[in-house]
Amino acid sequence: MLNGTTYTVDNLMPGEVVTIEVTAEGDGACGNSSAQFTCEALPCPNFVVDITVPQNDICLDGMAAPFDLSATVNGGTGNGVAVWSGTGITDIDAGTFDPSVAMEGAHVITFTYTEGPCDVIETVT
Repeated sequence: MLNGTTYTVDNLMPGEVVTIEVTAEGDGACGNSSAQFTCEALPCPNFVVDITVPQNDICLDGMAAPFDLSATVNGGTGNGVAVWSGTGITDIDAGTFDPSVAMEGAHVITFTYTEGPCDVIETVT
């Protein structure tokens, strides 16, 4: 995609190589001139995720209020997108877990962090 003087190639997988050719069109005696260069997409960073659950055991006695899970991601630029999923998650962005929605039992909650074409998935029960 050309934007002013910048050309961006999107959706490359880590290690994928592209060759770009730039041609300057000229009306003079020399005519057109061109140059090629090759770029390689960087490998994915080594993401490390630490999930914090503020409560371990929850009693479904009508008093169990929803609460937010949190995750810290180290590695990468930090400009990625985080999404929570699983039974009882009522806000996928904030990681809100509602025990009254999840009901009784152990539930697997998944945290997915995506930065460019790279992602990391961690779970907690």
